[in-house]
Amino acid sequence: MQNMTTTINAFLAAADVTNNFSPAQLIQLLDDPVNPTGALNTTLRDKIIARVNGEASSLASGKLLFPLQVDDSDADNIKATLAGFALDMFEYYAMKDKPHILQAFTGVQDGYNRAITWLEAVRNGKATIGTSKTLPGAEARNAAVETSPHQGTFERKRMRGW
Repeated sequence: MQNMTTTINAFLAAADVTNNFSPAQLIQLLDDPVNPTGALNTTLRDKIIARVNGEASSLASGKLLFPLQVDDSDADNIKATLAGFALDMFEYYAMKDKPHILQAFTGVQDGYNRAITWLEAVRNGKATIGTSKTLPGAEARNAAVETSPHQGTFERKRMRGW
């Protein structure tokens, strides 16, 4: 029996954004704070999605090349992992110039910083994307992404002074 594969085309798609924010949240995130229209700004949404995909790809430095072929049994986990970090980045870019919702921005910025840290860890072979399987023909490209040892949380230099 042969394993089936799923193709993932990007870190983030418009459907991911639509499925993870309510329509009211999206309008608030993407509306002009000075002259609000009360309608979904799909042009800005798509620009932010493109920016997130570009930055995420750049930070991962070729360790995640799309389209990404993954085993069906891992596809949901991998999609959730990629979209989760990309959604943190999306929310960051949507909110960073909106002073009227600045009080909520600290948590959003923390999410963005976690996403950047994870992408850099993927690039450096220290994080996974939700699978330990390697598909035929993808071993060289995905080996550092898909299998890596846990580095541990506590290090002597971090604990100095305690």
